[in-house]
Amino acid sequence: MIEVPITLEWENLDQAFDELEEECRKVVRGITLQAWQFVLRETPQFYGRMAASWSYSLGVPAYTDRSAMIEPNIPVGAEPPLPRRKGHQEAIDIANQYNAGPVQYFQLGDVVFFANGVDHGEGPYSASVEDGYGLRAENRPGQMVRRALDQIGLRYADDISRRRANELMNLKMGD
Repeated sequence: MIEVPITLEWENLDQAFDELEEECRKVVRGITLQAWQFVLRETPQFYGRMAASWSYSLGVPAYTDRSAMIEPNIPVGAEPPLPRRKGHQEAIDIANQYNAGPVQYFQLGDVVFFANGVDHGEGPYSASVEDGYGLRAENRPGQMVRRALDQIGLRYADDISRRRANELMNLKMGD
């Protein structure tokens, strides 16, 4: 924490407000990153297309389909790979890798969107998965975005300790 002596000189007060605003920006950005990581970890997976296709954007949603990056190339007659469970790291790493840019430009007042445009031939399906439709038992209950927001609300609604603020300020994409 940066300590600024309080004086009646406006330059020092302006500097103190600037430093406080920067600290608040980092804390709020860290909260969005915690929600982001929860969504990625809790996104149901079969091959990982949906988890890899999440986008973190500022101002407008960015619907992306990164299926080609994780889609298994299964030769004719070969056994397909075993289905994955939520939390499989390869898909999460792809999502983090392609979304590190917007996070560094986050400013207080920005609207953060988590969007998903994955489509495997029958139209986008992330909204159905959010609602828990058709999930294998190991991937239930869905509702990854709703539960992420609930978790953040419970954790930070009343207070953010100095220790937790420092942790949030130091979070990076993928932590």
